[in-house]
Amino acid sequence: FMKTFFSIVMATYNRSRLLDRSIKSVLNQTFTNWELIIVDDGSSDDTKNHVKELKKNDHRIKYIHKKHLGIVATRNFALKKCNGDYITFLDSDDAYRSDHLAHHAKLIKKNQEVDLFYGGLKVIGSKFVPDVEIPGKKISISKCTPGGTFFIKNIVISKVGGFPNKEIGEDHALFLQIKKLGYKVKKLRAPSYIYYRTEPDEITKQKFIE
Repeated sequence: FMKTFFSIVMATYNRSRLLDRSIKSVLNQTFTNWELIIVDDGSSDDTKNHVKELKKNDHRIKYIHKKHLGIVATRNFALKKCNGDYITFLDSDDAYRSDHLAHHAKLIKKNQEVDLFYGGLKVIGSKFVPDVEIPGKKISISKCTPGGTFFIKNIVISKVGGFPNKEIGEDHALFLQIKKLGYKVKKLRAPSYIYYRTEPDEITKQKFIE
């Protein structure tokens, strides 16, 4: 019995048309010791059938459907289902480069004292997002701490209690909390997480319509 190295958390809501890209990018990883926990936050589209089709008989993909509670509650629900030593994230409209997990596994093995790795993404679409600290202001994604790029020790995120319940910027809030508690964080550069900013219904766009 091999211990799962990475648990990948994907919270999704009515994104069935985009799931192909994100799930296939996980199936195409050169590093294979992972589990993908897909928590469907009460979708009304055909997400369930779509996931079923993509997962075929791959036991590494787990699908859970629950009532609609929003992104933070959904991610925190998913965290409780994770068996991996390290937890990472993939938004249902984003993707991984095929060496994303392999690259991080190598770094993690070399830097076992690090509790949270972050950073390293390629942006497709708009490079600016709302600044969580200054309402109404835009900030370059390169200055942010996007949750998709986090690789966190499972034991650490459990102790911290998951994502703080915020309407926007919950990943940044989690990052600050982990730092404040004295855990070791390390920023990475390799752009192996592909962040798509091309959807009209993204959370960051919905709440802050120009």
